[in-house]
Amino acid sequence: MRLLDNLMARRSANAQRGFTMVELAIVLVVAGLILVAALKGTDMVNKAKSERSVSDLRGLQGILLEYQKRTNRLPGDCNNDGKIGYIPPVSLPANHYDATESNRILPDPASSTGVTANCAGSTTVEASVTAQNIVWNDLRRNNIVDAHRLPIELAKNVNGTWFAVGNMAGTGANANVIVVYDIPVWMAEAIDASIDGIVSYTGGAATTASSPANTGRIRRWDKNVTVVANTSATFAATAFDSGFAVTGETRDSLISISYQFDANKLIN
Repeated sequence: MRLLDNLMARRSANAQRGFTMVELAIVLVVAGLILVAALKGTDMVNKAKSERSVSDLRGLQGILLEYQKRTNRLPGDCNNDGKIGYIPPVSLPANHYDATESNRILPDPASSTGVTANCAGSTTVEASVTAQNIVWNDLRRNNIVDAHRLPIELAKNVNGTWFAVGNMAGTGANANVIVVYDIPVWMAEAIDASIDGIVSYTGGAATTASSPANTGRIRRWDKNVTVVANTSATFAATAFDSGFAVTGETRDSLISISYQFDANKLIN
């Protein structure tokens, strides 16, 4: 930067004289180096964000499976049929999770209705309209997570967006999933590459060499899942332009993905 300042000072001292070719070349080289450094820095930041997102997703998976290990069922699977009864929506409403300060202490005895409901209170609450909180309340009630943290806090991920835990169905199969809402296309592809296989990039587009956006354990949620509230979520493979993007989307467009985190997996 001092070199640029000196050049500009010389320019100001003799306003009648233009830049020499050498001076102009130096300015262009320095500007190019600054641009390369900025782009490299952005790539490093994005890589770190993607790696942290994968770690975040794996961490939640570990918590859910630890609960299963302790109780012989998954959180939210109140009737213990192997399926978490809650069906995550295609897009998550802003008021999706319990944020009521007075609910930091779960009621005792166990609650079977409302935002504080959990499986200890009933075996029939899985698909209720407030069932999105049951997974988190089960985890709280069994001290798998901090019992005094509200579902709205527990469901928040490192991107400042939200997780939802539930179930989806396909042809002859179903899978319990973690849904990650509102992340950029490039991050979805990076998560897919880490968990399902290699994603290769050509220019601004991405092609998945081993696992497209509608196969594997990571799949796009908001474009290839039909959700009937509190009833079912059916997977139907949708064609994507490249990687996870559809026509009209960019690398920074926000999308939602699902991760099939337990032993069950939909057929590709």
